[in-house]
Amino acid sequence: MYTTTRGTQWELTPKAWRAIKKCAMKRFDGSGALFDACWNQYKQWLNGAIDSPENISDVMNWLDNIASEKVNNPRSRFYIYG
Repeated sequence: MYTTTRGTQWELTPKAWRAIKKCAMKRFDGSGALFDACWNQYKQWLNGAIDSPENISDVMNWLDNIASEKVNNPRSRFYIYG
């Protein structure tokens, strides 16, 4: 079960994932393209995972870690030079 910022419990349905993505997009510190790339990778990793996120903090921690890897990888199109 996923707990929203208001304390409501959600089952992770496609509708819930759309709401989670919208919330995460607002909190994400980066471009839309970087968010989309991170979100797609996150969702791929979740397909093979045994546990789901419990709240938006879990989601944002994963997205921040994925973004960090992308901007620090010289082979990534999101690499930050300098």
